[in-house]
Amino acid sequence: MVALKIQTSSFPIAIISAYSSPEQNVHTTLQEIQEIISSLPEEKIIIGAELNGHNTLWGYRSNDNRGKDILDFILANNLNIINKPDALQTFQRNNCVGWRDLTLCSQSLIDSSINWEVLEEISLSDHISKETTIASTVANQFYKRYKTRHGNHLRFLNILGKEIYHLERKIKAARNSGELNNATIELQTLIIDACNKSFKIKKQLLITKPNWWTEQLEIHKKKEKSAVIEHLPSGKAPGVDGIDNLLIKIIHKRFNNKADLSSGVHQQPERPTAWLQRRQVTAINELLRKIKTARRDSKHVLVLSIDIKGAFDKLQHRAMLKILDASACPNNINRLFHSLLQNRKVTLMTSQVRVTKDQKQGCPQGACSGPALWNLVANEILNQVWPDNVHIQEFAHNFALVI
Repeated sequence: MVALKIQTSSFPIAIISAYSSPEQNVHTTLQEIQEIISSLPEEKIIIGAELNGHNTLWGYRSNDNRGKDILDFILANNLNIINKPDALQTFQRNNCVGWRDLTLCSQSLIDSSINWEVLEEISLSDHISKETTIASTVANQFYKRYKTRHGNHLRFLNILGKEIYHLERKIKAARNSGELNNATIELQTLIIDACNKSFKIKKQLLITKPNWWTEQLEIHKKKEKSAVIEHLPSGKAPGVDGIDNLLIKIIHKRFNNKADLSSGVHQQPERPTAWLQRRQVTAINELLRKIKTARRDSKHVLVLSIDIKGAFDKLQHRAMLKILDASACPNNINRLFHSLLQNRKVTLMTSQVRVTKDQKQGCPQGACSGPALWNLVANEILNQVWPDNVHIQEFAHNFALVI
């Protein structure tokens, strides 16, 4: 369960992300969501949750008991279902498809123009990306900044000091997470109030477009896309839509980049993406180059290939967090992974017994962060000091050593 609040151009929105395993009692997760909603009266809320319940209102052909319980929760909290009943599936693993991902919003957001759709982009996960858009009529967005460098620090401390010791005792006396959360919110409110009374305020323009994306990068992107399409292997079997690589090449050549070919590739989940194919060709060519160079110099060559089976499932949480701590990963993302990987458990239920064990390895289930986490760990191997006569390279979860 993750909850955060963002400031839009018009109002703040609380965003809640939740997950309930099919083997878990869904009421446990619903109760946690209920506690957050109850602590945010009159707030505008968006909930994105994988609750593993079936209901025709969000895409399934039939209802199950779990789906009925979820619907009762939605109605009891006056929430609205943003999912469209006729939308594409939000989950796909091999031949298994489903509408597991549910997006809800509070009644106060209904007046806003909300658009929800399932994207055709490849998400690197068995969950398909969804996009929720809230229309805004404000062109320029600002956020508040206090001019703290211009003095008035003593006034700030005096205002804060009138209540700070009372709050300190309140925090120490907290007996549960609810009391601690209330004390934390009170402290935050107190600091903001002291800032408002002590410092001048300036409006900071929020830049919505990245300032590093230039026209040259856009041109380079189009050239890379063209190069990738040109190198697609023509004999590769097509995906489920029947469109093979040769057709994509013909269309691309005829319309000279005017046609958006991304949808054609995205509709073929069984085929690797074009950039992945290109990386694969590059990796093989580099390996062959090392072998040919050694043979040209009349040297014996030994090639050792290692395939890490179930690589993402075997990554140790401790190793991932250690490498994240040592990397340039932003602190907020680092803290998010620390929170995500702590106190994780795996539960196996049979007709006679329920067994629960601590989960200390494996990338977060269903997350697109798996490849990035694996690459961080794999870099530890690649960055080791190897003898001069050893070349090592990695592709996906395969290592090759040329000795």
